[in-house]
Amino acid sequence: MKPGELNQAVKLLLVLIISSYGLGTSASDVRLKIYPMVNRAQIKERITKYEWGRKYLDQSHKNVDKYVNIHVNDPEWIISRIQMYWKKKYTTPVVIGAHYAYAKGEAPVPTVRYTGGRDWATDYSTPKLEQIKPYMDYRDDEIYLQNNKKPGKPWEWVPNSKTAQQIESINVSIMDKAMESAFIYWLTNDKKYARFSKDIFMKYIEGMYYREAPITEKDHRNSHLLGLTSFEVIHEHIVIPMTLCYDFLYSYLKKSDVDFDMVHYVFQRFADQIIKNGVANNNWSIFQARFVTYLALLLDENAAYTNGKGKEYYINTILNENSIRQTALRDVCNTYDQQTGIWNESCGYAVNVTKDLLEVLFLIDGLDNKNILKDFTIVEKAAWATFEYLLPNNRTTAFGDSGYALLPFSTFESLLSFYRKYGEKQKEEQLTAVLTQQINAGLYERDNSVSLYRLFNYIDELLPVMPDTYSLYSNAFYAPNVNLFIQRNGMNKESGLACVNSGTGYNHHHQNGINMELYGKGFPLGVDPGRGTSYWVSDHTDYYGKAVSHNTVVIDGISSNNSRRLQPGEKSEVHKLLFYYPEINKKDAGKMHKLSYADNQYMEEKTNSMQRRLTGIVRTGENSGYFVDIFRSHKMSGGDKMHDYFYHNLGQSLELFDLDNNKINLQKTEELSSQEGVVKGYDFFTNKRKALFDKDFRGVFNLDIDGQPSVCMDVWMKGYDGRSIYVVDSPKSLKGLKDVLPPSQEDLVIPTLIVRQEGEAWHRPFVAVYEPYMKQDGKSIKNVDFVRLNNKESIAIDVIMTDNSSDLILNNIKKNDLIEIKDKDISFCGIYGVVSVKDKKAGCLFMGEGNKIDYKLYSVRSISGYTTALIKIVEKGLFVDTNNNVEVQVPFEGKTKLHYQDKDGKRMEIEGEIQLVGKEKVVRFVLPKLENTELELS
Repeated sequence: MKPGELNQAVKLLLVLIISSYGLGTSASDVRLKIYPMVNRAQIKERITKYEWGRKYLDQSHKNVDKYVNIHVNDPEWIISRIQMYWKKKYTTPVVIGAHYAYAKGEAPVPTVRYTGGRDWATDYSTPKLEQIKPYMDYRDDEIYLQNNKKPGKPWEWVPNSKTAQQIESINVSIMDKAMESAFIYWLTNDKKYARFSKDIFMKYIEGMYYREAPITEKDHRNSHLLGLTSFEVIHEHIVIPMTLCYDFLYSYLKKSDVDFDMVHYVFQRFADQIIKNGVANNNWSIFQARFVTYLALLLDENAAYTNGKGKEYYINTILNENSIRQTALRDVCNTYDQQTGIWNESCGYAVNVTKDLLEVLFLIDGLDNKNILKDFTIVEKAAWATFEYLLPNNRTTAFGDSGYALLPFSTFESLLSFYRKYGEKQKEEQLTAVLTQQINAGLYERDNSVSLYRLFNYIDELLPVMPDTYSLYSNAFYAPNVNLFIQRNGMNKESGLACVNSGTGYNHHHQNGINMELYGKGFPLGVDPGRGTSYWVSDHTDYYGKAVSHNTVVIDGISSNNSRRLQPGEKSEVHKLLFYYPEINKKDAGKMHKLSYADNQYMEEKTNSMQRRLTGIVRTGENSGYFVDIFRSHKMSGGDKMHDYFYHNLGQSLELFDLDNNKINLQKTEELSSQEGVVKGYDFFTNKRKALFDKDFRGVFNLDIDGQPSVCMDVWMKGYDGRSIYVVDSPKSLKGLKDVLPPSQEDLVIPTLIVRQEGEAWHRPFVAVYEPYMKQDGKSIKNVDFVRLNNKESIAIDVIMTDNSSDLILNNIKKNDLIEIKDKDISFCGIYGVVSVKDKKAGCLFMGEGNKIDYKLYSVRSISGYTTALIKIVEKGLFVDTNNNVEVQVPFEGKTKLHYQDKDGKRMEIEGEIQLVGKEKVVRFVLPKLENTELELS
């Protein structure tokens, strides 16, 4: 007896259960086991009432009617397209490494064919059903496919091992049609749809019943990952349409001569294999749990099976039981940062982890309706936290194996369904306000969101609430478990600015040191390219996943890192956030502000080098602003050969100019090649040009998009002895720019600036100012003067605007380092300082981790310890944001009192003290710690 067969005694008991499931009770109250939220009558109402419901039904008919009608007269047509061992009837596929090798054994019936490999990248395209040869195994272990790489794209017989995931993809597409046809039958009771679905479903089930799990030979490295039909258990995509097909078809199957023991045995084997294999400490546990949930919900109680593996067994396993390859969902939730709600992987994976986890919880909740989400509060927090990944264009950052993408709205729809189901109206209104804003902005087309999951599990109509999103984002967001720091300045698509720093130490990270992404004027201009063709192809292993494809610094041409993944709650020892402003993880990004910064430190492992990068945003107007980048790098033991600074920017061109506006003469070069002993990633650059240039210079990137104004990014960079400048073309972003650029622009190469510093780059750091602007509007920066200082470790940048105002940017390595610029009457002691001046009057003084900043008669002093303070001189007095008590000095203009309201609304008064500085009167105020507070001077 097979392990999944029902006890004979229990079979009799189940007759009563079976008779109450399907069409046997009330025709209007038929519910699915997987999606029990609504019954058939309600689904019919949704299809009648709502366009999105009709669209799904219409789409299903469009997808299957042709094949259902063929099936009426030719039942073998669709069956023969299923990829099976039709002739040899093998029982056991054999795998060597990451590829199919052969199969052996003989079953009494045709069995399901195993897929070709772990990698999804292949030269061959997935054929349409009409292009598939029937019973396509008469050439043993070969499949007939179209070669996209050869001229003319010929069709040819291809060994299984070279077909990647094509075999499983074909079978999933056929099972998708069986599922849609079964849905139409469930809805209409038209039996031709049932016969079509049943024939596909049962042929596949029978073929899996006699097919064993794959085994490995010689190279066993992937043996712990293998699924029954796929090289990775997290890619057993056949499970979803297969189980839903059965759920819809159940009433028809029970009237047919169907071996339910066989069906349940196959479901158990899928579930067991998914649980047995996998990777326990990352996203796999969630993706595996999703498949197991769909399988478990269709099984009967444990007692119905001789092996005791029924619904309760599998649900309990995924919720509560840890194994070597599967972490229980209750424990896997500890992978989230409990403070921020961020999952420890690149955001492209993290957002889908939370989406799938919410789906699993929602489906399991349908068993007892006790609001399981209350036991998984971190998942709710994580759903809201995904908004922190967003740039002002509402696309995510692209750090690691990610891309610039919209958030998956099904995450929030599942959460909304939880809120509606359990009457949490305040939360529902809050989330509805967010979705409404996304709908109004054209980012979420809810009426065009068509899927089976949506039809059964989304709420019908959103509450009528006002749109709102500004409480979702932080001006400064930090997620230590992925070493991610995001600075945002406004969330308007066109006027918003953002700077992203990302590091390593998380799953699906890239070897990018301290990476930088820059957003301005509607685009991620300082772009991260995302991943390559696949994780096993050289473009990813040598380029996209390596430092040279990122905006970072490479030491001696060989930088790499093998940083292990951080465990939950662990802090990185190689990547540290040293200083920052403003306060992190405070939901306040709806308003523009003057400035922000982050100072990151990184230990590069391969060359034993210390790197430190300070990045900042300075806003100059409602629609203008710029970025500051100061990158220091050196080998701890000396002997530095070179440090290469990479900056990739969207566009068609990059031109370089000296400070007299003369074009820098670039010559073609064969340098930047792995033949020079650098990593292979350098070989991916084309159109390489070079200039030996050790002076300050300016570069202009230009991005032209049909029908839109040109977008420019100016870069101003400080020169040092031993500098070479390269302009190259970098490979296009393969995955990252979909929906960010129009299709005609997605394949553009990326113009890239490379600045090489011979020797160390700690006392000769890479110092740059970047300004994004629309060409038709013009720039706001007229000139950038890199002030020469006596202290080699300190930096001063005078950024001069077109209206003759200026910002003096100041940076030290140590808090107690002093910068004095006597001809500008400026003094600063601290890490990061900014003095904004117009008409010789200070408009803003910022002191980051310092004890003083002085400009003429204006000053800010820390009263105790090192302090961060922003003081803006505004029309009625001062705007103050400090993390400690400070003394503020301003010129005396007849007023000596400051008034403000404290957090309780109480009016407070501060009396100033008039003093003389030389012959000039000033007034000094001692201010308490104040958070974004306006003080009126009187």
